[in-house]
Amino acid sequence: MGEDAITGHYRRAGLEEEILAALRESGLAASVDTLAPVDEFHTGGRRMTASLVDRLDLHPGSRVLDVGCGIGGTARYIAATRGAEVTGIDLTPEYVAAARALTEKAGPAGLVRFDRGDGTDLPYPDGSFDAACAIHTGMNIERKDLLAAGLARVLRAGGRLAVFDIMRTGDGEVGHPTPWAATAATSFLADPRSYRGLLEEAGFEVVHERDWSAAVLDALRRGPERAPAGGAPPLGPHLLMGERAEEKRANVNDAVRRGIVAPVEMIAVAPGP
Repeated sequence: MGEDAITGHYRRAGLEEEILAALRESGLAASVDTLAPVDEFHTGGRRMTASLVDRLDLHPGSRVLDVGCGIGGTARYIAATRGAEVTGIDLTPEYVAAARALTEKAGPAGLVRFDRGDGTDLPYPDGSFDAACAIHTGMNIERKDLLAAGLARVLRAGGRLAVFDIMRTGDGEVGHPTPWAATAATSFLADPRSYRGLLEEAGFEVVHERDWSAAVLDALRRGPERAPAGGAPPLGPHLLMGERAEEKRANVNDAVRRGIVAPVEMIAVAPGP
């Protein structure tokens, strides 16, 4: 199964209109902060984004690439908080369209652009970015070696890369659907050792690694896993996950509890000339 199966999992017709309607229902205007509950579509949400971005050594004018940008939340956050120039790329046309539309409403439009493309075949010149991130992207990419090599090529020497993925940490089957895959056919989980090896083969030096499963398990112990009796709030990741959102969340949470997978972050430095 290829590109169509992956993009088909994420497609949502009229996604940006649905998100803007949820904002109106909540009595909110579109902004980088008010969109955070829906457009930070990864474990840990905005708090995790902020933690990763802090490690990228960004400043106004930094050129940043967000691979697997989704509807643009991380890209908008980086541009708004660091004054960086951010390019987001995603395989799903509907996500790219929503990212552009939401940025027009929420800003900062002048600092962010979005392209439709494949993370394993990046259409950018060598050394054109100062930093990059790939957040919950690798789970849908079988050829992670091509992703790593492409990122090494488009980053300048010494540029920083933040990777944050669900990685395999034990034996056992992950139930499906999950937030990233309807079936196992489009889920390409790998263990942290494999990630490190692929990054190092591409020339990166991995300078930081952290397994966030303990924090996830603590959050699950402290908070309800299912939506409250009144239903989910108007704005949230369920708008991206669709009708089976609770089932998708439950499957990945169960896999974390059983030690089969874990959310793992890595920071790597691009090779020199």
